Amino acid sequence: MTGQPAWLILGGSRGIGAGLVEACLSRGYPTLATYRAGRPGALTALEDAYPDQLHLFECDVASDDSVRALAAATDGLAIGTVIFNAGVFGQRTDGFAGSDTADMMSAFNVNALGFVRTLDAFAGRLEGERRHITAITSLFGSNSKPGQGHLAYRASKAALNRIITATAPELKAQCVTLTAFRPGW
Repeated sequence: MTGQPAWLILGGSRGIGAGLVEACLSRGYPTLATYRAGRPGALTALEDAYPDQLHLFECDVASDDSVRALAAATDGLAIGTVIFNAGVFGQRTDGFAGSDTADMMSAFNVNALGFVRTLDAFAGRLEGERRHITAITSLFGSNSKPGQGHLAYRASKAALNRIITATAPELKAQCVTLTAFRPGW
């Protein structure tokens, strides 16, 4: 890895996360990317193409032990930016009726508490001039945007948004910028 701090992308195996990994690599940034289980072929191909620039780690943000293991595995590596892209949608419902509380707990555990685990593991060890943590969120999590259905996803992303607004001032005092990014459809 180069002398500049790396970008850590949690949830880098597909979709937006995979696009972020590719964008970082194409700009020459040292990149650390996580996947939940079973190394995806696209990431392996990128690792082969960028062997000195990309390092892959298995991590399930729903697990305290897994996030702690990621922190231990990356100990000694300079990280300047963390992007929390890991997430689950949960049960797709048309309204409140039929919502499953176990499914909601699972969505909260990944989408909101996974971010808390990430903050706990990495916020205090960021390096470089521009230390930044970004969480990928959704308009579904907006308290000002009415909608119905997909309760697990909506509520867990609303919780994520509130965690960000609640912790941003504390992290700003530590010279860490915390932002939410809503990419849209």
